[in-house]
Amino acid sequence: MMEKREELEKKLKELIIDDRFYIKAFGLRTEVVNNVSGYISPANEVKNWDKSDLVEFEKKILALENAKKEVLEKEAKEKPLLERRNEY
Repeated sequence: MMEKREELEKKLKELIIDDRFYIKAFGLRTEVVNNVSGYISPANEVKNWDKSDLVEFEKKILALENAKKEVLEKEAKEKPLLERRNEY
């Protein structure tokens, strides 16, 4: 049980380095403080996750991994186009 949790937390550390993966998977949430709207940082959202519920925690990790895959595939597709455009 602890091994699984530690493995998931290790994956999480790698996946939250880049906010794009979190935003792709879960979007950005806003909150209003003193009549001023602002985004809640993905790092703060992740801190509030219930890591003791391994099933839910694993679902969130899988969502982040899928988002990472999508983001990186899109970048790989667009990179040659951007490089060609920048040559001109």
